[in-house]
Amino acid sequence: MKDQLDPTLNFNNTEIAFSYKSNKELIHTYRLFQFMNKPTLVKLGTYFGQLASQLPFGIADPIIRETIFKQFCGGISLLECQKVIDRLNLKKTLTILDYGVEAKEVDEEFRKTLDENLKAIEFAYSNSNVPVISTKLTGYIPIAVLEKIHAGETLNQAEQIKFERLEERFAILCKKAYEMGVSIFVDAKKVGFKSLLMIWLTNTWPFIIKKNQLFTIPIRCTFRIV
Repeated sequence: MKDQLDPTLNFNNTEIAFSYKSNKELIHTYRLFQFMNKPTLVKLGTYFGQLASQLPFGIADPIIRETIFKQFCGGISLLECQKVIDRLNLKKTLTILDYGVEAKEVDEEFRKTLDENLKAIEFAYSNSNVPVISTKLTGYIPIAVLEKIHAGETLNQAEQIKFERLEERFAILCKKAYEMGVSIFVDAKKVGFKSLLMIWLTNTWPFIIKKNQLFTIPIRCTFRIV
């Protein structure tokens, strides 16, 4: 019998793709996506979900964690994510860590994004099952500023400062990645931001452009626009 853990790569083979999940988990996922395919239910769910997240003392947290969170998140901490990482590794699958926060407006939140990604790099360095971390441009700078840059508009003084902080924080992130030998995937989020990211990174550091939109910079931090 052919080893199911070493098949010919086939992304259409859902039996292999979801073999790490139990029947109960698959049924839960199926029902969740059935729900998400109904726009009216999604609007209602989003509305009540936002209300629930604002309840005091985390009253609604167990409900949120057993529905949307459970499907799309590995955990609320790197240590909690380790359980999912180990489980995926049993099926010879590596993990990309992605701190899933974006669309913030306050500089304190942008600094927190950097801090969490630096922790993720250190975690990946000590974990052979995590070769890459992923980060989003929108986790470091307001979307409105990116849209303004993409449109070719002149930034005001406050917006220019925000952009310079983005550059500074990415430099810190890449330096850490180089020191730890960890790669970074940069999620440009929108098609327009991808071209902006390519121009910005090319102007910021001397690049060697490779195939599949992979960039290697002198500090050996690898970017893939996803």
